[in-house]
Amino acid sequence: MYPLLICSSIVLAIVLERWYYFRKLKNYSNEMLEQVGILVQQEKFSEAIRISQAKNCPVSQVISAGIEQHEKSQEERDKILFRIGSRELRKMSRNISGLGIVAHVSPLIGLLGTVAGMIEAFKKIQELGGSVDPVVLAGGIWAALITTATGLTVAIPAMIFYHYFEGKIDRYYAQMKESVQLLSEWLGETHVDFDESNETINTKEDIEYGI
Repeated sequence: MYPLLICSSIVLAIVLERWYYFRKLKNYSNEMLEQVGILVQQEKFSEAIRISQAKNCPVSQVISAGIEQHEKSQEERDKILFRIGSRELRKMSRNISGLGIVAHVSPLIGLLGTVAGMIEAFKKIQELGGSVDPVVLAGGIWAALITTATGLTVAIPAMIFYHYFEGKIDRYYAQMKESVQLLSEWLGETHVDFDESNETINTKEDIEYGI
């Protein structure tokens, strides 16, 4: 039971830490995006950077860095933005894999506890020569099954929060991708798809892990 208590403590700590982290991030509104776009098209880059940096969110980090690098070629700028995007994804994904591990391991730990309890119960039956009170036997089985129930109780919330945070990261990834495309349009450059502009980076997972 102690390993499951440790797992539940890990889940609680990760959920609280990630919840606080995402709560601090601000959404980059469409109105602000349009305002920054107008300023970039008017070549008022300093003002556009100031407005972008007013928000603490991954999208603002990408946009402000892209505007700061507007004098560089599109290829050079995209490489810089991919590095920044990769860094932001790693920051958002920090510790979330721990939820996935706990969600997979907890039921197995619970099942192991149940199997151990059942082995102990049948061992006692053998020692008593088969003359066992059914009520006592049922009590032993009930106690053994508690570990499986506890494992599932830990695993289910861990899996729910794992997918919840993954969904948030997917939304920020989509917004960062869109912001890179918009920045190219504002600067009057050829549209390049976020995933196609770098042959070595094709998916969010690739960027997330810096492959």
